[in-house]
Order: sequence, then C-alpha cells, then structure tokens
Amino acid sequence: MRILKNFYGSTTAPRNLWENVDKSLRDLGAVSIQGDACFWIWFVDNEAYNPVTDPEHFKLRPLGFMAGHVDDFHRAGDVKDSRWTQIKAAIDKQYRWGTAKQNSYRHAGTDLSMQKDAKFGRCLVVDQQFYIEMLQDVDVHPTRFSNGSSTMTPKEIAACRTSLGALQWLAVQSQPLITARCNLLITELSTDPKIQIAQELQEMIRELRKEGSTLKFFKLPGVRRWTDLCVVGLGDQAHNNRPRGGSTGGMTVFLSGPNALKGVPTPMCLVAWRSWKLKRVAIGTNDAEMQAIVETEDVVYRTRLLWAGMHGTGSIFKGRDLLSLADSQGMLHFAQETGDVDAAGIVDALTRMLEYHSWIDYIFGLKRSPEVQELLSDQWYKPGWDKIGESEVNWSVKDWEQWTNQEWEAWWSTRKEWSDEEWEQWYQDQNDWRRSWWDDKSEEWADKTWGGYGAGYAPPPPPP
Repeated sequence: MRILKNFYGSTTAPRNLWENVDKSLRDLGAVSIQGDACFWIWFVDNEAYNPVTDPEHFKLRPLGFMAGHVDDFHRAGDVKDSRWTQIKAAIDKQYRWGTAKQNSYRHAGTDLSMQKDAKFGRCLVVDQQFYIEMLQDVDVHPTRFSNGSSTMTPKEIAACRTSLGALQWLAVQSQPLITARCNLLITELSTDPKIQIAQELQEMIRELRKEGSTLKFFKLPGVRRWTDLCVVGLGDQAHNNRPRGGSTGGMTVFLSGPNALKGVPTPMCLVAWRSWKLKRVAIGTNDAEMQAIVETEDVVYRTRLLWAGMHGTGSIFKGRDLLSLADSQGMLHFAQETGDVDAAGIVDALTRMLEYHSWIDYIFGLKRSPEVQELLSDQWYKPGWDKIGESEVNWSVKDWEQWTNQEWEAWWSTRKEWSDEEWEQWYQDQNDWRRSWWDDKSEEWADKTWGGYGAGYAPPPPPP
C-alpha cells in the first residue's frame, strides 16, 4: 500500500466525542445553551428569588458550567455547594482525563490565570506572551530588507505569509491592536507584494515583543443581576482603502455595567473584535458606515444571546423575549436607583409600549388559534372564554363574562370580520386602557404565571 498524503485520525472523531460528552453531561442534569453547542450549564433554585417582585426567569441560578474546545475543557462552579461537588466527581469518573490544572493554565494557545488586580480586584487574565516570545523575525535577507519598493520573490512572499499567519493567530486570540493591520496586509500581499510589507510585519513583531496586550475580565461595577449587564458595540469603517474600491470595517464589543446607559465613564471588558473587508463596494462613507454598523449589531446581538443563554434563556425559559425584557428592566432599575425622573419616565413609557404591543399580538394570536376558531364556530355566544387555556384567557375576560348573550352577540357581530389593522385602531381608541387594563389591576397582573413584559401579559406560547 502506498500512502499518497499525510493523514491523522478519523474525520468523524470530533463529532463522536461531542455526542458522547453531550449525552454524559445531560445525564448529569446539564443543559446546552443556544448559540454554542459546546457549552453546558447546570441550574438550581435561586434562594433569593422573590415571587412577588422578581420575574420568572430569576427562579433559577447557575450552579456551574463546562465548556469544550475539541478535547480541552473549562469547568467552573460554586465550590461551596455540595451539589456542584457531586457533579464534578461524577464528571471525573466519566472519562480518563489527562492533566487538570486550576486557576492558571494554558488553553487553546492562550494562558489563563486568576490574579489580584489593584484596581479591579480578582480577575481572569488572558495573554499570549509565551507565543509572542517564540515569534521569528521575517525571513528576508538584510540586503533586500532595506528596499521597501522592491517586488518580493516567491520565497520572500512565502516567508511573509508564515510571519503573517503567526501574527494573525495573535490578532484573533488576544491582540486586538494588530487586527486591522494584519487584515490589510493579507490583501496587499496577494495584490501588490512589496518588501515594504515585510518591513511592516517586522515592525509589528518588534512592538509585540516590547509590549503585548493583556485581556482582563473582572466584576463590573453596578451589576448585581445578570440583567444589569450591558453589551456595548463600537463599529467603524475606513472608506476606499483597498484595491478596486474596497473598504474596511472594524468593530469592538464590550461588556459593561449599567452606567453605560447614562454615558458615564465606566470600566468595560473587551469580549470581541474584528477587522474585515466590507462585502460591497461602498459609494460613500455613509454606505461603508452602515455596512460596518450592521455587522457590529449582529455580534452585539449574539453576545447578548449567549449571555442570556448562560442564565437559562432558550433552554429553561422558552418562548420569552428576554433580551428586550432585560433591556427595559435593567434601564428602569438603574433610573430608579439614580433618582433620574426623566429617564425613569422614558423607560416606563417604553415598557408600557412593549406591554401594549404584546396585548395586541395576544389578541391576534387568539384570533388565529385553532381553539378560538372552534369556539367561534360552536359556542362563541356563550360567556365561557375561560375554557380556552384557563391560565391564559380567564383573567382577560372577567368583565365580558358579565354580559348577556345578546350584549356579547351585538358586540362581536360587528367585529368578528375585522382585519388586524382595525383591531389595533380599535384598541388605540380605548381612552381608558391605562386605567382599566393596568393601574387598577396591578395586583392581578402580578399573580399571572405565564410571564411576559413586566406586568405579565405578553402573548402566551403557542399550543403544542
């Protein structure tokens, strides 16, 4: 048998390993989060949960998690809780693990360590100084290196690609300050390979050796619950700085405390960054700005989704728009604490708007549901709507149940063929909505068990 190329392992081995680990951890009570199938988390009852004042998604709290990258795993949890100790022991028995380290170790080419910072206290520090120290100088002969306008030879191009690949790895993992330069040099090396590119690569290597970036993750001021955390995205562009009219986009995404909502300077943790060639040729700077901002917003949303997923959204509490909920609740809580009357009024108005549209969606959902369609064809004239999901509809028709059959028939006969637009206009015309559907029923709303925006009357989940 003749071997035609190098090969290693089985192409299905990573998938098989993930399936086995996923089943093992789920058997121990873990759930995986939406957005990352290699992140598993355990939840327990939250002892501090107050059913009167707290939303439903505060019922549980994370006990611990495990996250994998191929065959390397992170694990962390509440070491003071005996339930987590038992889970850890069970995980240790599942497989024949290799080296296990705590508080200081190397993972996927990065060094992670728990350290004490004078300003931020206990924090997680991520750096790649060991990798930077191993960087080799660009392999270009000194007699050629000084002539920046000379065209590279194939050997010199290959040497620059090697150096650029090493720098690109650092840019992606831990060195955001060289990300844009690496991205631009990739294009220049493929379109106009001059010795000047080698000079710039060597300059970046020199700068990193002198002072590389270090990432720190610490407890953010003002964040007491997970909904207090804010995700801040900064997107920008450089117009027409590439061959054939191309432009460059850039972004940084941070985690921050609620002070960011007020524009107050506050510590932030950098969690994502990127520099890339914009997909479309931009006619002007506004076009390029919009492309960069759209990409940035996508990353901001994904970051929020992962953060919410780490607290049960999508796996424990399904059918909830908890990202919008977290926004409004976090903003309102901050405004109330700081005594900002104007901000509190704006947030309160925003919350009421969300609640209002949730009620409109609820009406439309009822019109389309099979249960209501059956009711309308059989017993719509009877005061018995509470039979359609007692916990979902009963509260909303308490006044209507007092109507006679004739009153109900007269009211419904003029409305049963209305379009969605007509229903919304009718609802907007109800001048006493705030008084009748909110102010004097706040205690009733607090008793509802199926959740929603603030008061508890968002559209119920669709029937199974």
